[in-house]
Amino acid sequence: MKKWKFAISLVALIVSLVVLIVSALILREAKSLVPHPHSFMDGFCTVCGFDRNNYSLGSIGPAGGIVFYDCDADNDSGNADGLVSSDCGWRFLEAAPADITVDGESDFVFGYYRSTADGSNLYVNRTQYYDPSNCTGKAVGTGKRNTAMLVSAMRSNAYLYPDDNYYNDGTATTSNYAAKLCNDYSYGGFDDWFLPSMDELDLMYRNLKENGLGSFVSNTSYWSSSEDDTNFAWDQYFRNGYQDDFYRNAYFNVRAVRAF
Repeated sequence: MKKWKFAISLVALIVSLVVLIVSALILREAKSLVPHPHSFMDGFCTVCGFDRNNYSLGSIGPAGGIVFYDCDADNDSGNADGLVSSDCGWRFLEAAPADITVDGESDFVFGYYRSTADGSNLYVNRTQYYDPSNCTGKAVGTGKRNTAMLVSAMRSNAYLYPDDNYYNDGTATTSNYAAKLCNDYSYGGFDDWFLPSMDELDLMYRNLKENGLGSFVSNTSYWSSSEDDTNFAWDQYFRNGYQDDFYRNAYFNVRAVRAF
């Protein structure tokens, strides 16, 4: 009789353990389905267990975007980009799954910066002189910094027209300029999106658009976050990949990206 009671107790204990394990797995899976900021420890997310190294070009990123760059991919073949994830704090870049739209509009200006409406156009360093230490860059890894500097300078509104435009008095502004739209963008549980630099935008074109990924518009250009001078900024035509410096008041599409 005692043996039967022991056997029944043992079975009950095993069943309880199985129920606990299954419940934990279900809870973990449920958490993984809800968009959330990954919190990594030893390369694994403490919330859902995702392996941060388990990404490749074209795969879906943690925010639901599309991965288009791996900064460690060339580490064993010369490290042409000069980036190592352990140093820069991120490994991958993902592009949002769609262009930014506001009230049905999908093209926006880069915008001009000047300290006063009747002043001269300026770089983000608040001068008319380019300095790589405090102006926007073109290289991979500079997009986030570029965006922060552009928004810090132009703040809530960018000027719509250059300082010498004779069609208006130069006071017209807009809050819907490319860098700010990306800076304010929130998707997939993340709000750390930015406007890609010139080289990051090119990677997005070559690794996504040319492979039929990302639902990009072919017959238009996309803004980068790289200034060319106080009147022009760099864009890329997504029909053929041609990069060009153009007037900042041109209306081009905007695609936000993020690093992780």
